[in-house]
Amino acid sequence: MGILGKFTTKLAHSTMKRTLALLCALFLGSQLFAQSYSYSFEGNLTSDQLIELESECKRIPHLEACKVKYKPESNRGELIFRTDSREDRSEKSESFTPIDVKSLLLNNGLTPLDFAPLND
Repeated sequence: MGILGKFTTKLAHSTMKRTLALLCALFLGSQLFAQSYSYSFEGNLTSDQLIELESECKRIPHLEACKVKYKPESNRGELIFRTDSREDRSEKSESFTPIDVKSLLLNNGLTPLDFAPLND
């Protein structure tokens, strides 16, 4: 292998390393700001009310996903949601607050129980 071949091989490895490092940084950077949470509740809900609760949850600012888990036999459930990872992080920006989710539960006649961050 000549000098040109060695140079090309080193350049290709260097480019691959930089590309991999950039991809890792982009992936980890987006994951650092997004966080999943759970808010448990109790109360009686019909299947239509469950669908509406999930729909209302998805309209809360700064949430990118929301899912309702509910056990009708115990009248207990939980909202599992994820904050928006693209959220503006300036000092003046509004950010996610669990008070919005608690208000949603109360407005639907449910009793909020435990709010907790989840490990992704």
